[in-house]
Amino acid sequence: MALVQESIQRLAQRFSVPTPEAAVQIAARKLLSKCGITGPPVPLQPLEHFLKIRVSKLRGPTAMLSVNGSEFVVNQANDEQQWRERFSRAHELSHVLLLHLCGESALPAGLGINSPIYRTVERLCNIAAAEILVPREFLRLALVDSTFMVGGMDGLQDSFKVSKDTLLRRLTEALPNSCVLLWKPHQRHEREEMCFRVSRGFYRNGYKRAPGWLPNGCTTKHLSSDIVTEALERRRPIAQAEVTIKLGTCERKCAALAVRIHQFRGLQLSLFDDCPSESTDDTNAVVCIHDSQESTTSSDIWATWLEKLKQ
Repeated sequence: MALVQESIQRLAQRFSVPTPEAAVQIAARKLLSKCGITGPPVPLQPLEHFLKIRVSKLRGPTAMLSVNGSEFVVNQANDEQQWRERFSRAHELSHVLLLHLCGESALPAGLGINSPIYRTVERLCNIAAAEILVPREFLRLALVDSTFMVGGMDGLQDSFKVSKDTLLRRLTEALPNSCVLLWKPHQRHEREEMCFRVSRGFYRNGYKRAPGWLPNGCTTKHLSSDIVTEALERRRPIAQAEVTIKLGTCERKCAALAVRIHQFRGLQLSLFDDCPSESTDDTNAVVCIHDSQESTTSSDIWATWLEKLKQ
C-alpha cells in the first residue's frame, strides 16, 4: 500500500503540478495528443489501441479490467447505455494509463476495495476519464461556439456523448470560480405552489466559496432576476452580467446563464426522484451557471455569451 501511495504522490512531481489529480489530467491530455484527437466526440478505440487494450462484451452490470499476458482486456457490460458505456471504458482505460505511470502496484486487483488507496485510485481514474471524454479545452471552445446558444446543454451532450452528470461537473472545472445549479419544478404538498427549486448543485472549490451557491430546495425568490423561468418560457438561453443571490442576510453578485435542458437524457436527479412532477414535459429543467465577477480567466466566455445573445 505504501508503494502505491508513494507512486501516486510522485505523479505530481513528475508533471510539475501540485496534486496527483492535476497530473492525471495532464497525462490524459497528452494521450489525446499522441492519438491525434482534436475535437469531440472523443473516439475511444484509438486510445485503446495505443495502450494495447482489447474490449470484449460480457453479461453483467459493470465493466472490468483484466490482464491477459501482455494484453489488457476491458470486459464491457452488454446492457449499459451509450453514455454510461463510454465513461466505463474511459475509466478502465485510465486504469491502464495509471499503470503506465505508477507501475503494476496500481492495478485495482492488487488493492483492497475498502482501502483508502483503492478509493484514491478510483477517484484518479474518474478524473482522467472525464478529462478524456470532455477535455477542458474542447469544452471551452464548444461553449463559445454559436451552436451552444442554439442547442444548449442538449447540444453539448450530443457533441461529447457523455451523461449530463459528467457534463455539468466538467462545466464547473472549465469556468473557474463557478458553480452549476440544476433547477426543476416541484410541489411539496397540494397547498404549495408548483415552482422551480434547486434540485442539485455542482461546485468546484466547495459550496461555501461558490459565487452562486444555494441549498437544495431553494426557489427562484433567492434570485434578483428570475432567469430560470425566463429561459424555460422563452425557450432559449438567458444570460445576465449581474445577478444577486440572496440567502438570509448574505448577498452575492455574479454573472449568470440559464439554459433549458431535457431532464431525462442520462441525468440522475437525486433530490426529488420519489416525488413525480405533475408536468409531463421533460424539458422543464433548467441549468443555471453562476460565475464570480472577479473571475478573469472565464471573462472571455461570458463576454462572448452576452454578445451572442444580443444578436
